[in-house]
Amino acid sequence: MSKEKKKVKSVAHEVLLAKYFEERIYKKNKIYRVTIENKPLFMLITPEGFEIYFAKKTVSGEEEVLEKVELKYSFSWNDFSSVTVDKFALSTLYQFNTGFTLKVDASNDLTEELQSHDIPVTFLERKWYNKILGFRSKNKWKMVVAVIGYLFIISAVFDGFIESDAEKAEQAAIQAENAEKAKIEADQKAKKEAERKAEAAEAMKRADEEAAKKKADEEAAKKKADEEAKKEAEKTPQQKMIENITGLFALKQAFDTGSYIKGDIPAGEYAFISFSGSGKYYAEKDPAGNIIDNENFDSFGYVYVNDAGNIETQGVLINIAAFGTLGVSGAKQIYEIVNNVQDYKDSAWYKVGVDIPPGQYVIESYGQGYVAVMAGPVGKSDIVDNENFNGRYTTNVTNGQYLQISKGKIAQ
Repeated sequence: MSKEKKKVKSVAHEVLLAKYFEERIYKKNKIYRVTIENKPLFMLITPEGFEIYFAKKTVSGEEEVLEKVELKYSFSWNDFSSVTVDKFALSTLYQFNTGFTLKVDASNDLTEELQSHDIPVTFLERKWYNKILGFRSKNKWKMVVAVIGYLFIISAVFDGFIESDAEKAEQAAIQAENAEKAKIEADQKAKKEAERKAEAAEAMKRADEEAAKKKADEEAAKKKADEEAKKEAEKTPQQKMIENITGLFALKQAFDTGSYIKGDIPAGEYAFISFSGSGKYYAEKDPAGNIIDNENFDSFGYVYVNDAGNIETQGVLINIAAFGTLGVSGAKQIYEIVNNVQDYKDSAWYKVGVDIPPGQYVIESYGQGYVAVMAGPVGKSDIVDNENFNGRYTTNVTNGQYLQISKGKIAQ
């Protein structure tokens, strides 16, 4: 007895590929038949673009299965900037701007996807019967052949309707399952997208609030800085100098009028500056109360603090090391700014080489005048030369000496 040949269950390529790609099926649960360079292939549409595959079947047991699936082409929607569509009765021809040409069997899905991704689509206009294969060239004999061919196709289509109910039910179940999966994935994607947009909106709101606050703070700071700069610009040199001297008090580089005990004022040389409303007396005493040295200044001068005992000063004391901070060269310049006078040449203790240059000077008295050339400041000085005079007196001074003038002024 001969073996009875087993009946093999035939399954369309699209059905097999739908199972194969069921996790990646994007829309309408379809695998599309396409033709490229007269070669039959299959297309899968994805959210990112579309892919073209070659598929080959084989028989396993009593049914057909896929033997080989090979990716031939893969495109992103971003690969194309335009496409021309030539639609026929049973197929649609796509000619992309890149030169790639693709024919898809009886489906508008690719056209819809291209339009949904904002890719310009141009449709070629044809009369409806010219879209039918065999009628495009308007050649009569080709039209006759086409009619005969279509009759055979119609007959084959009717034969295809005899497909078993079991196969239809299986395909419908697969499609329904894929549709449900696609719906769930779409819902999850939409939910995630909504959450992402909400987070982005909240982040943008926070960023806008922070930017607004930063801008307001910057504007407030600029306004304050402008106001301070305006106030600073409006200050007179006298006001600025007094503020700068006051700033030196905390640094112990300057000391206001008053009485101080041993150790309050570091030893060293200081400028003595009198001002409107202040006295002009300075004295340093030892712990027993004996005067080490003292002076009644007419305007400004220099003292040396020995740090030996108590100090009384009716003028401001400024350490000569702070002259650079104040932007001055000597006590004369400070006195002129604080008291708002210019080119002062009257009674004072001048430091030669700082307040006045070395050389010969003519002093004119008003009343009984006094001139002395001193080797150092008050508290650390010897008399080099001195004279009481009435009228004019000439004296010579060198760098480092001090010229004391009382009831007189520098004439030349």
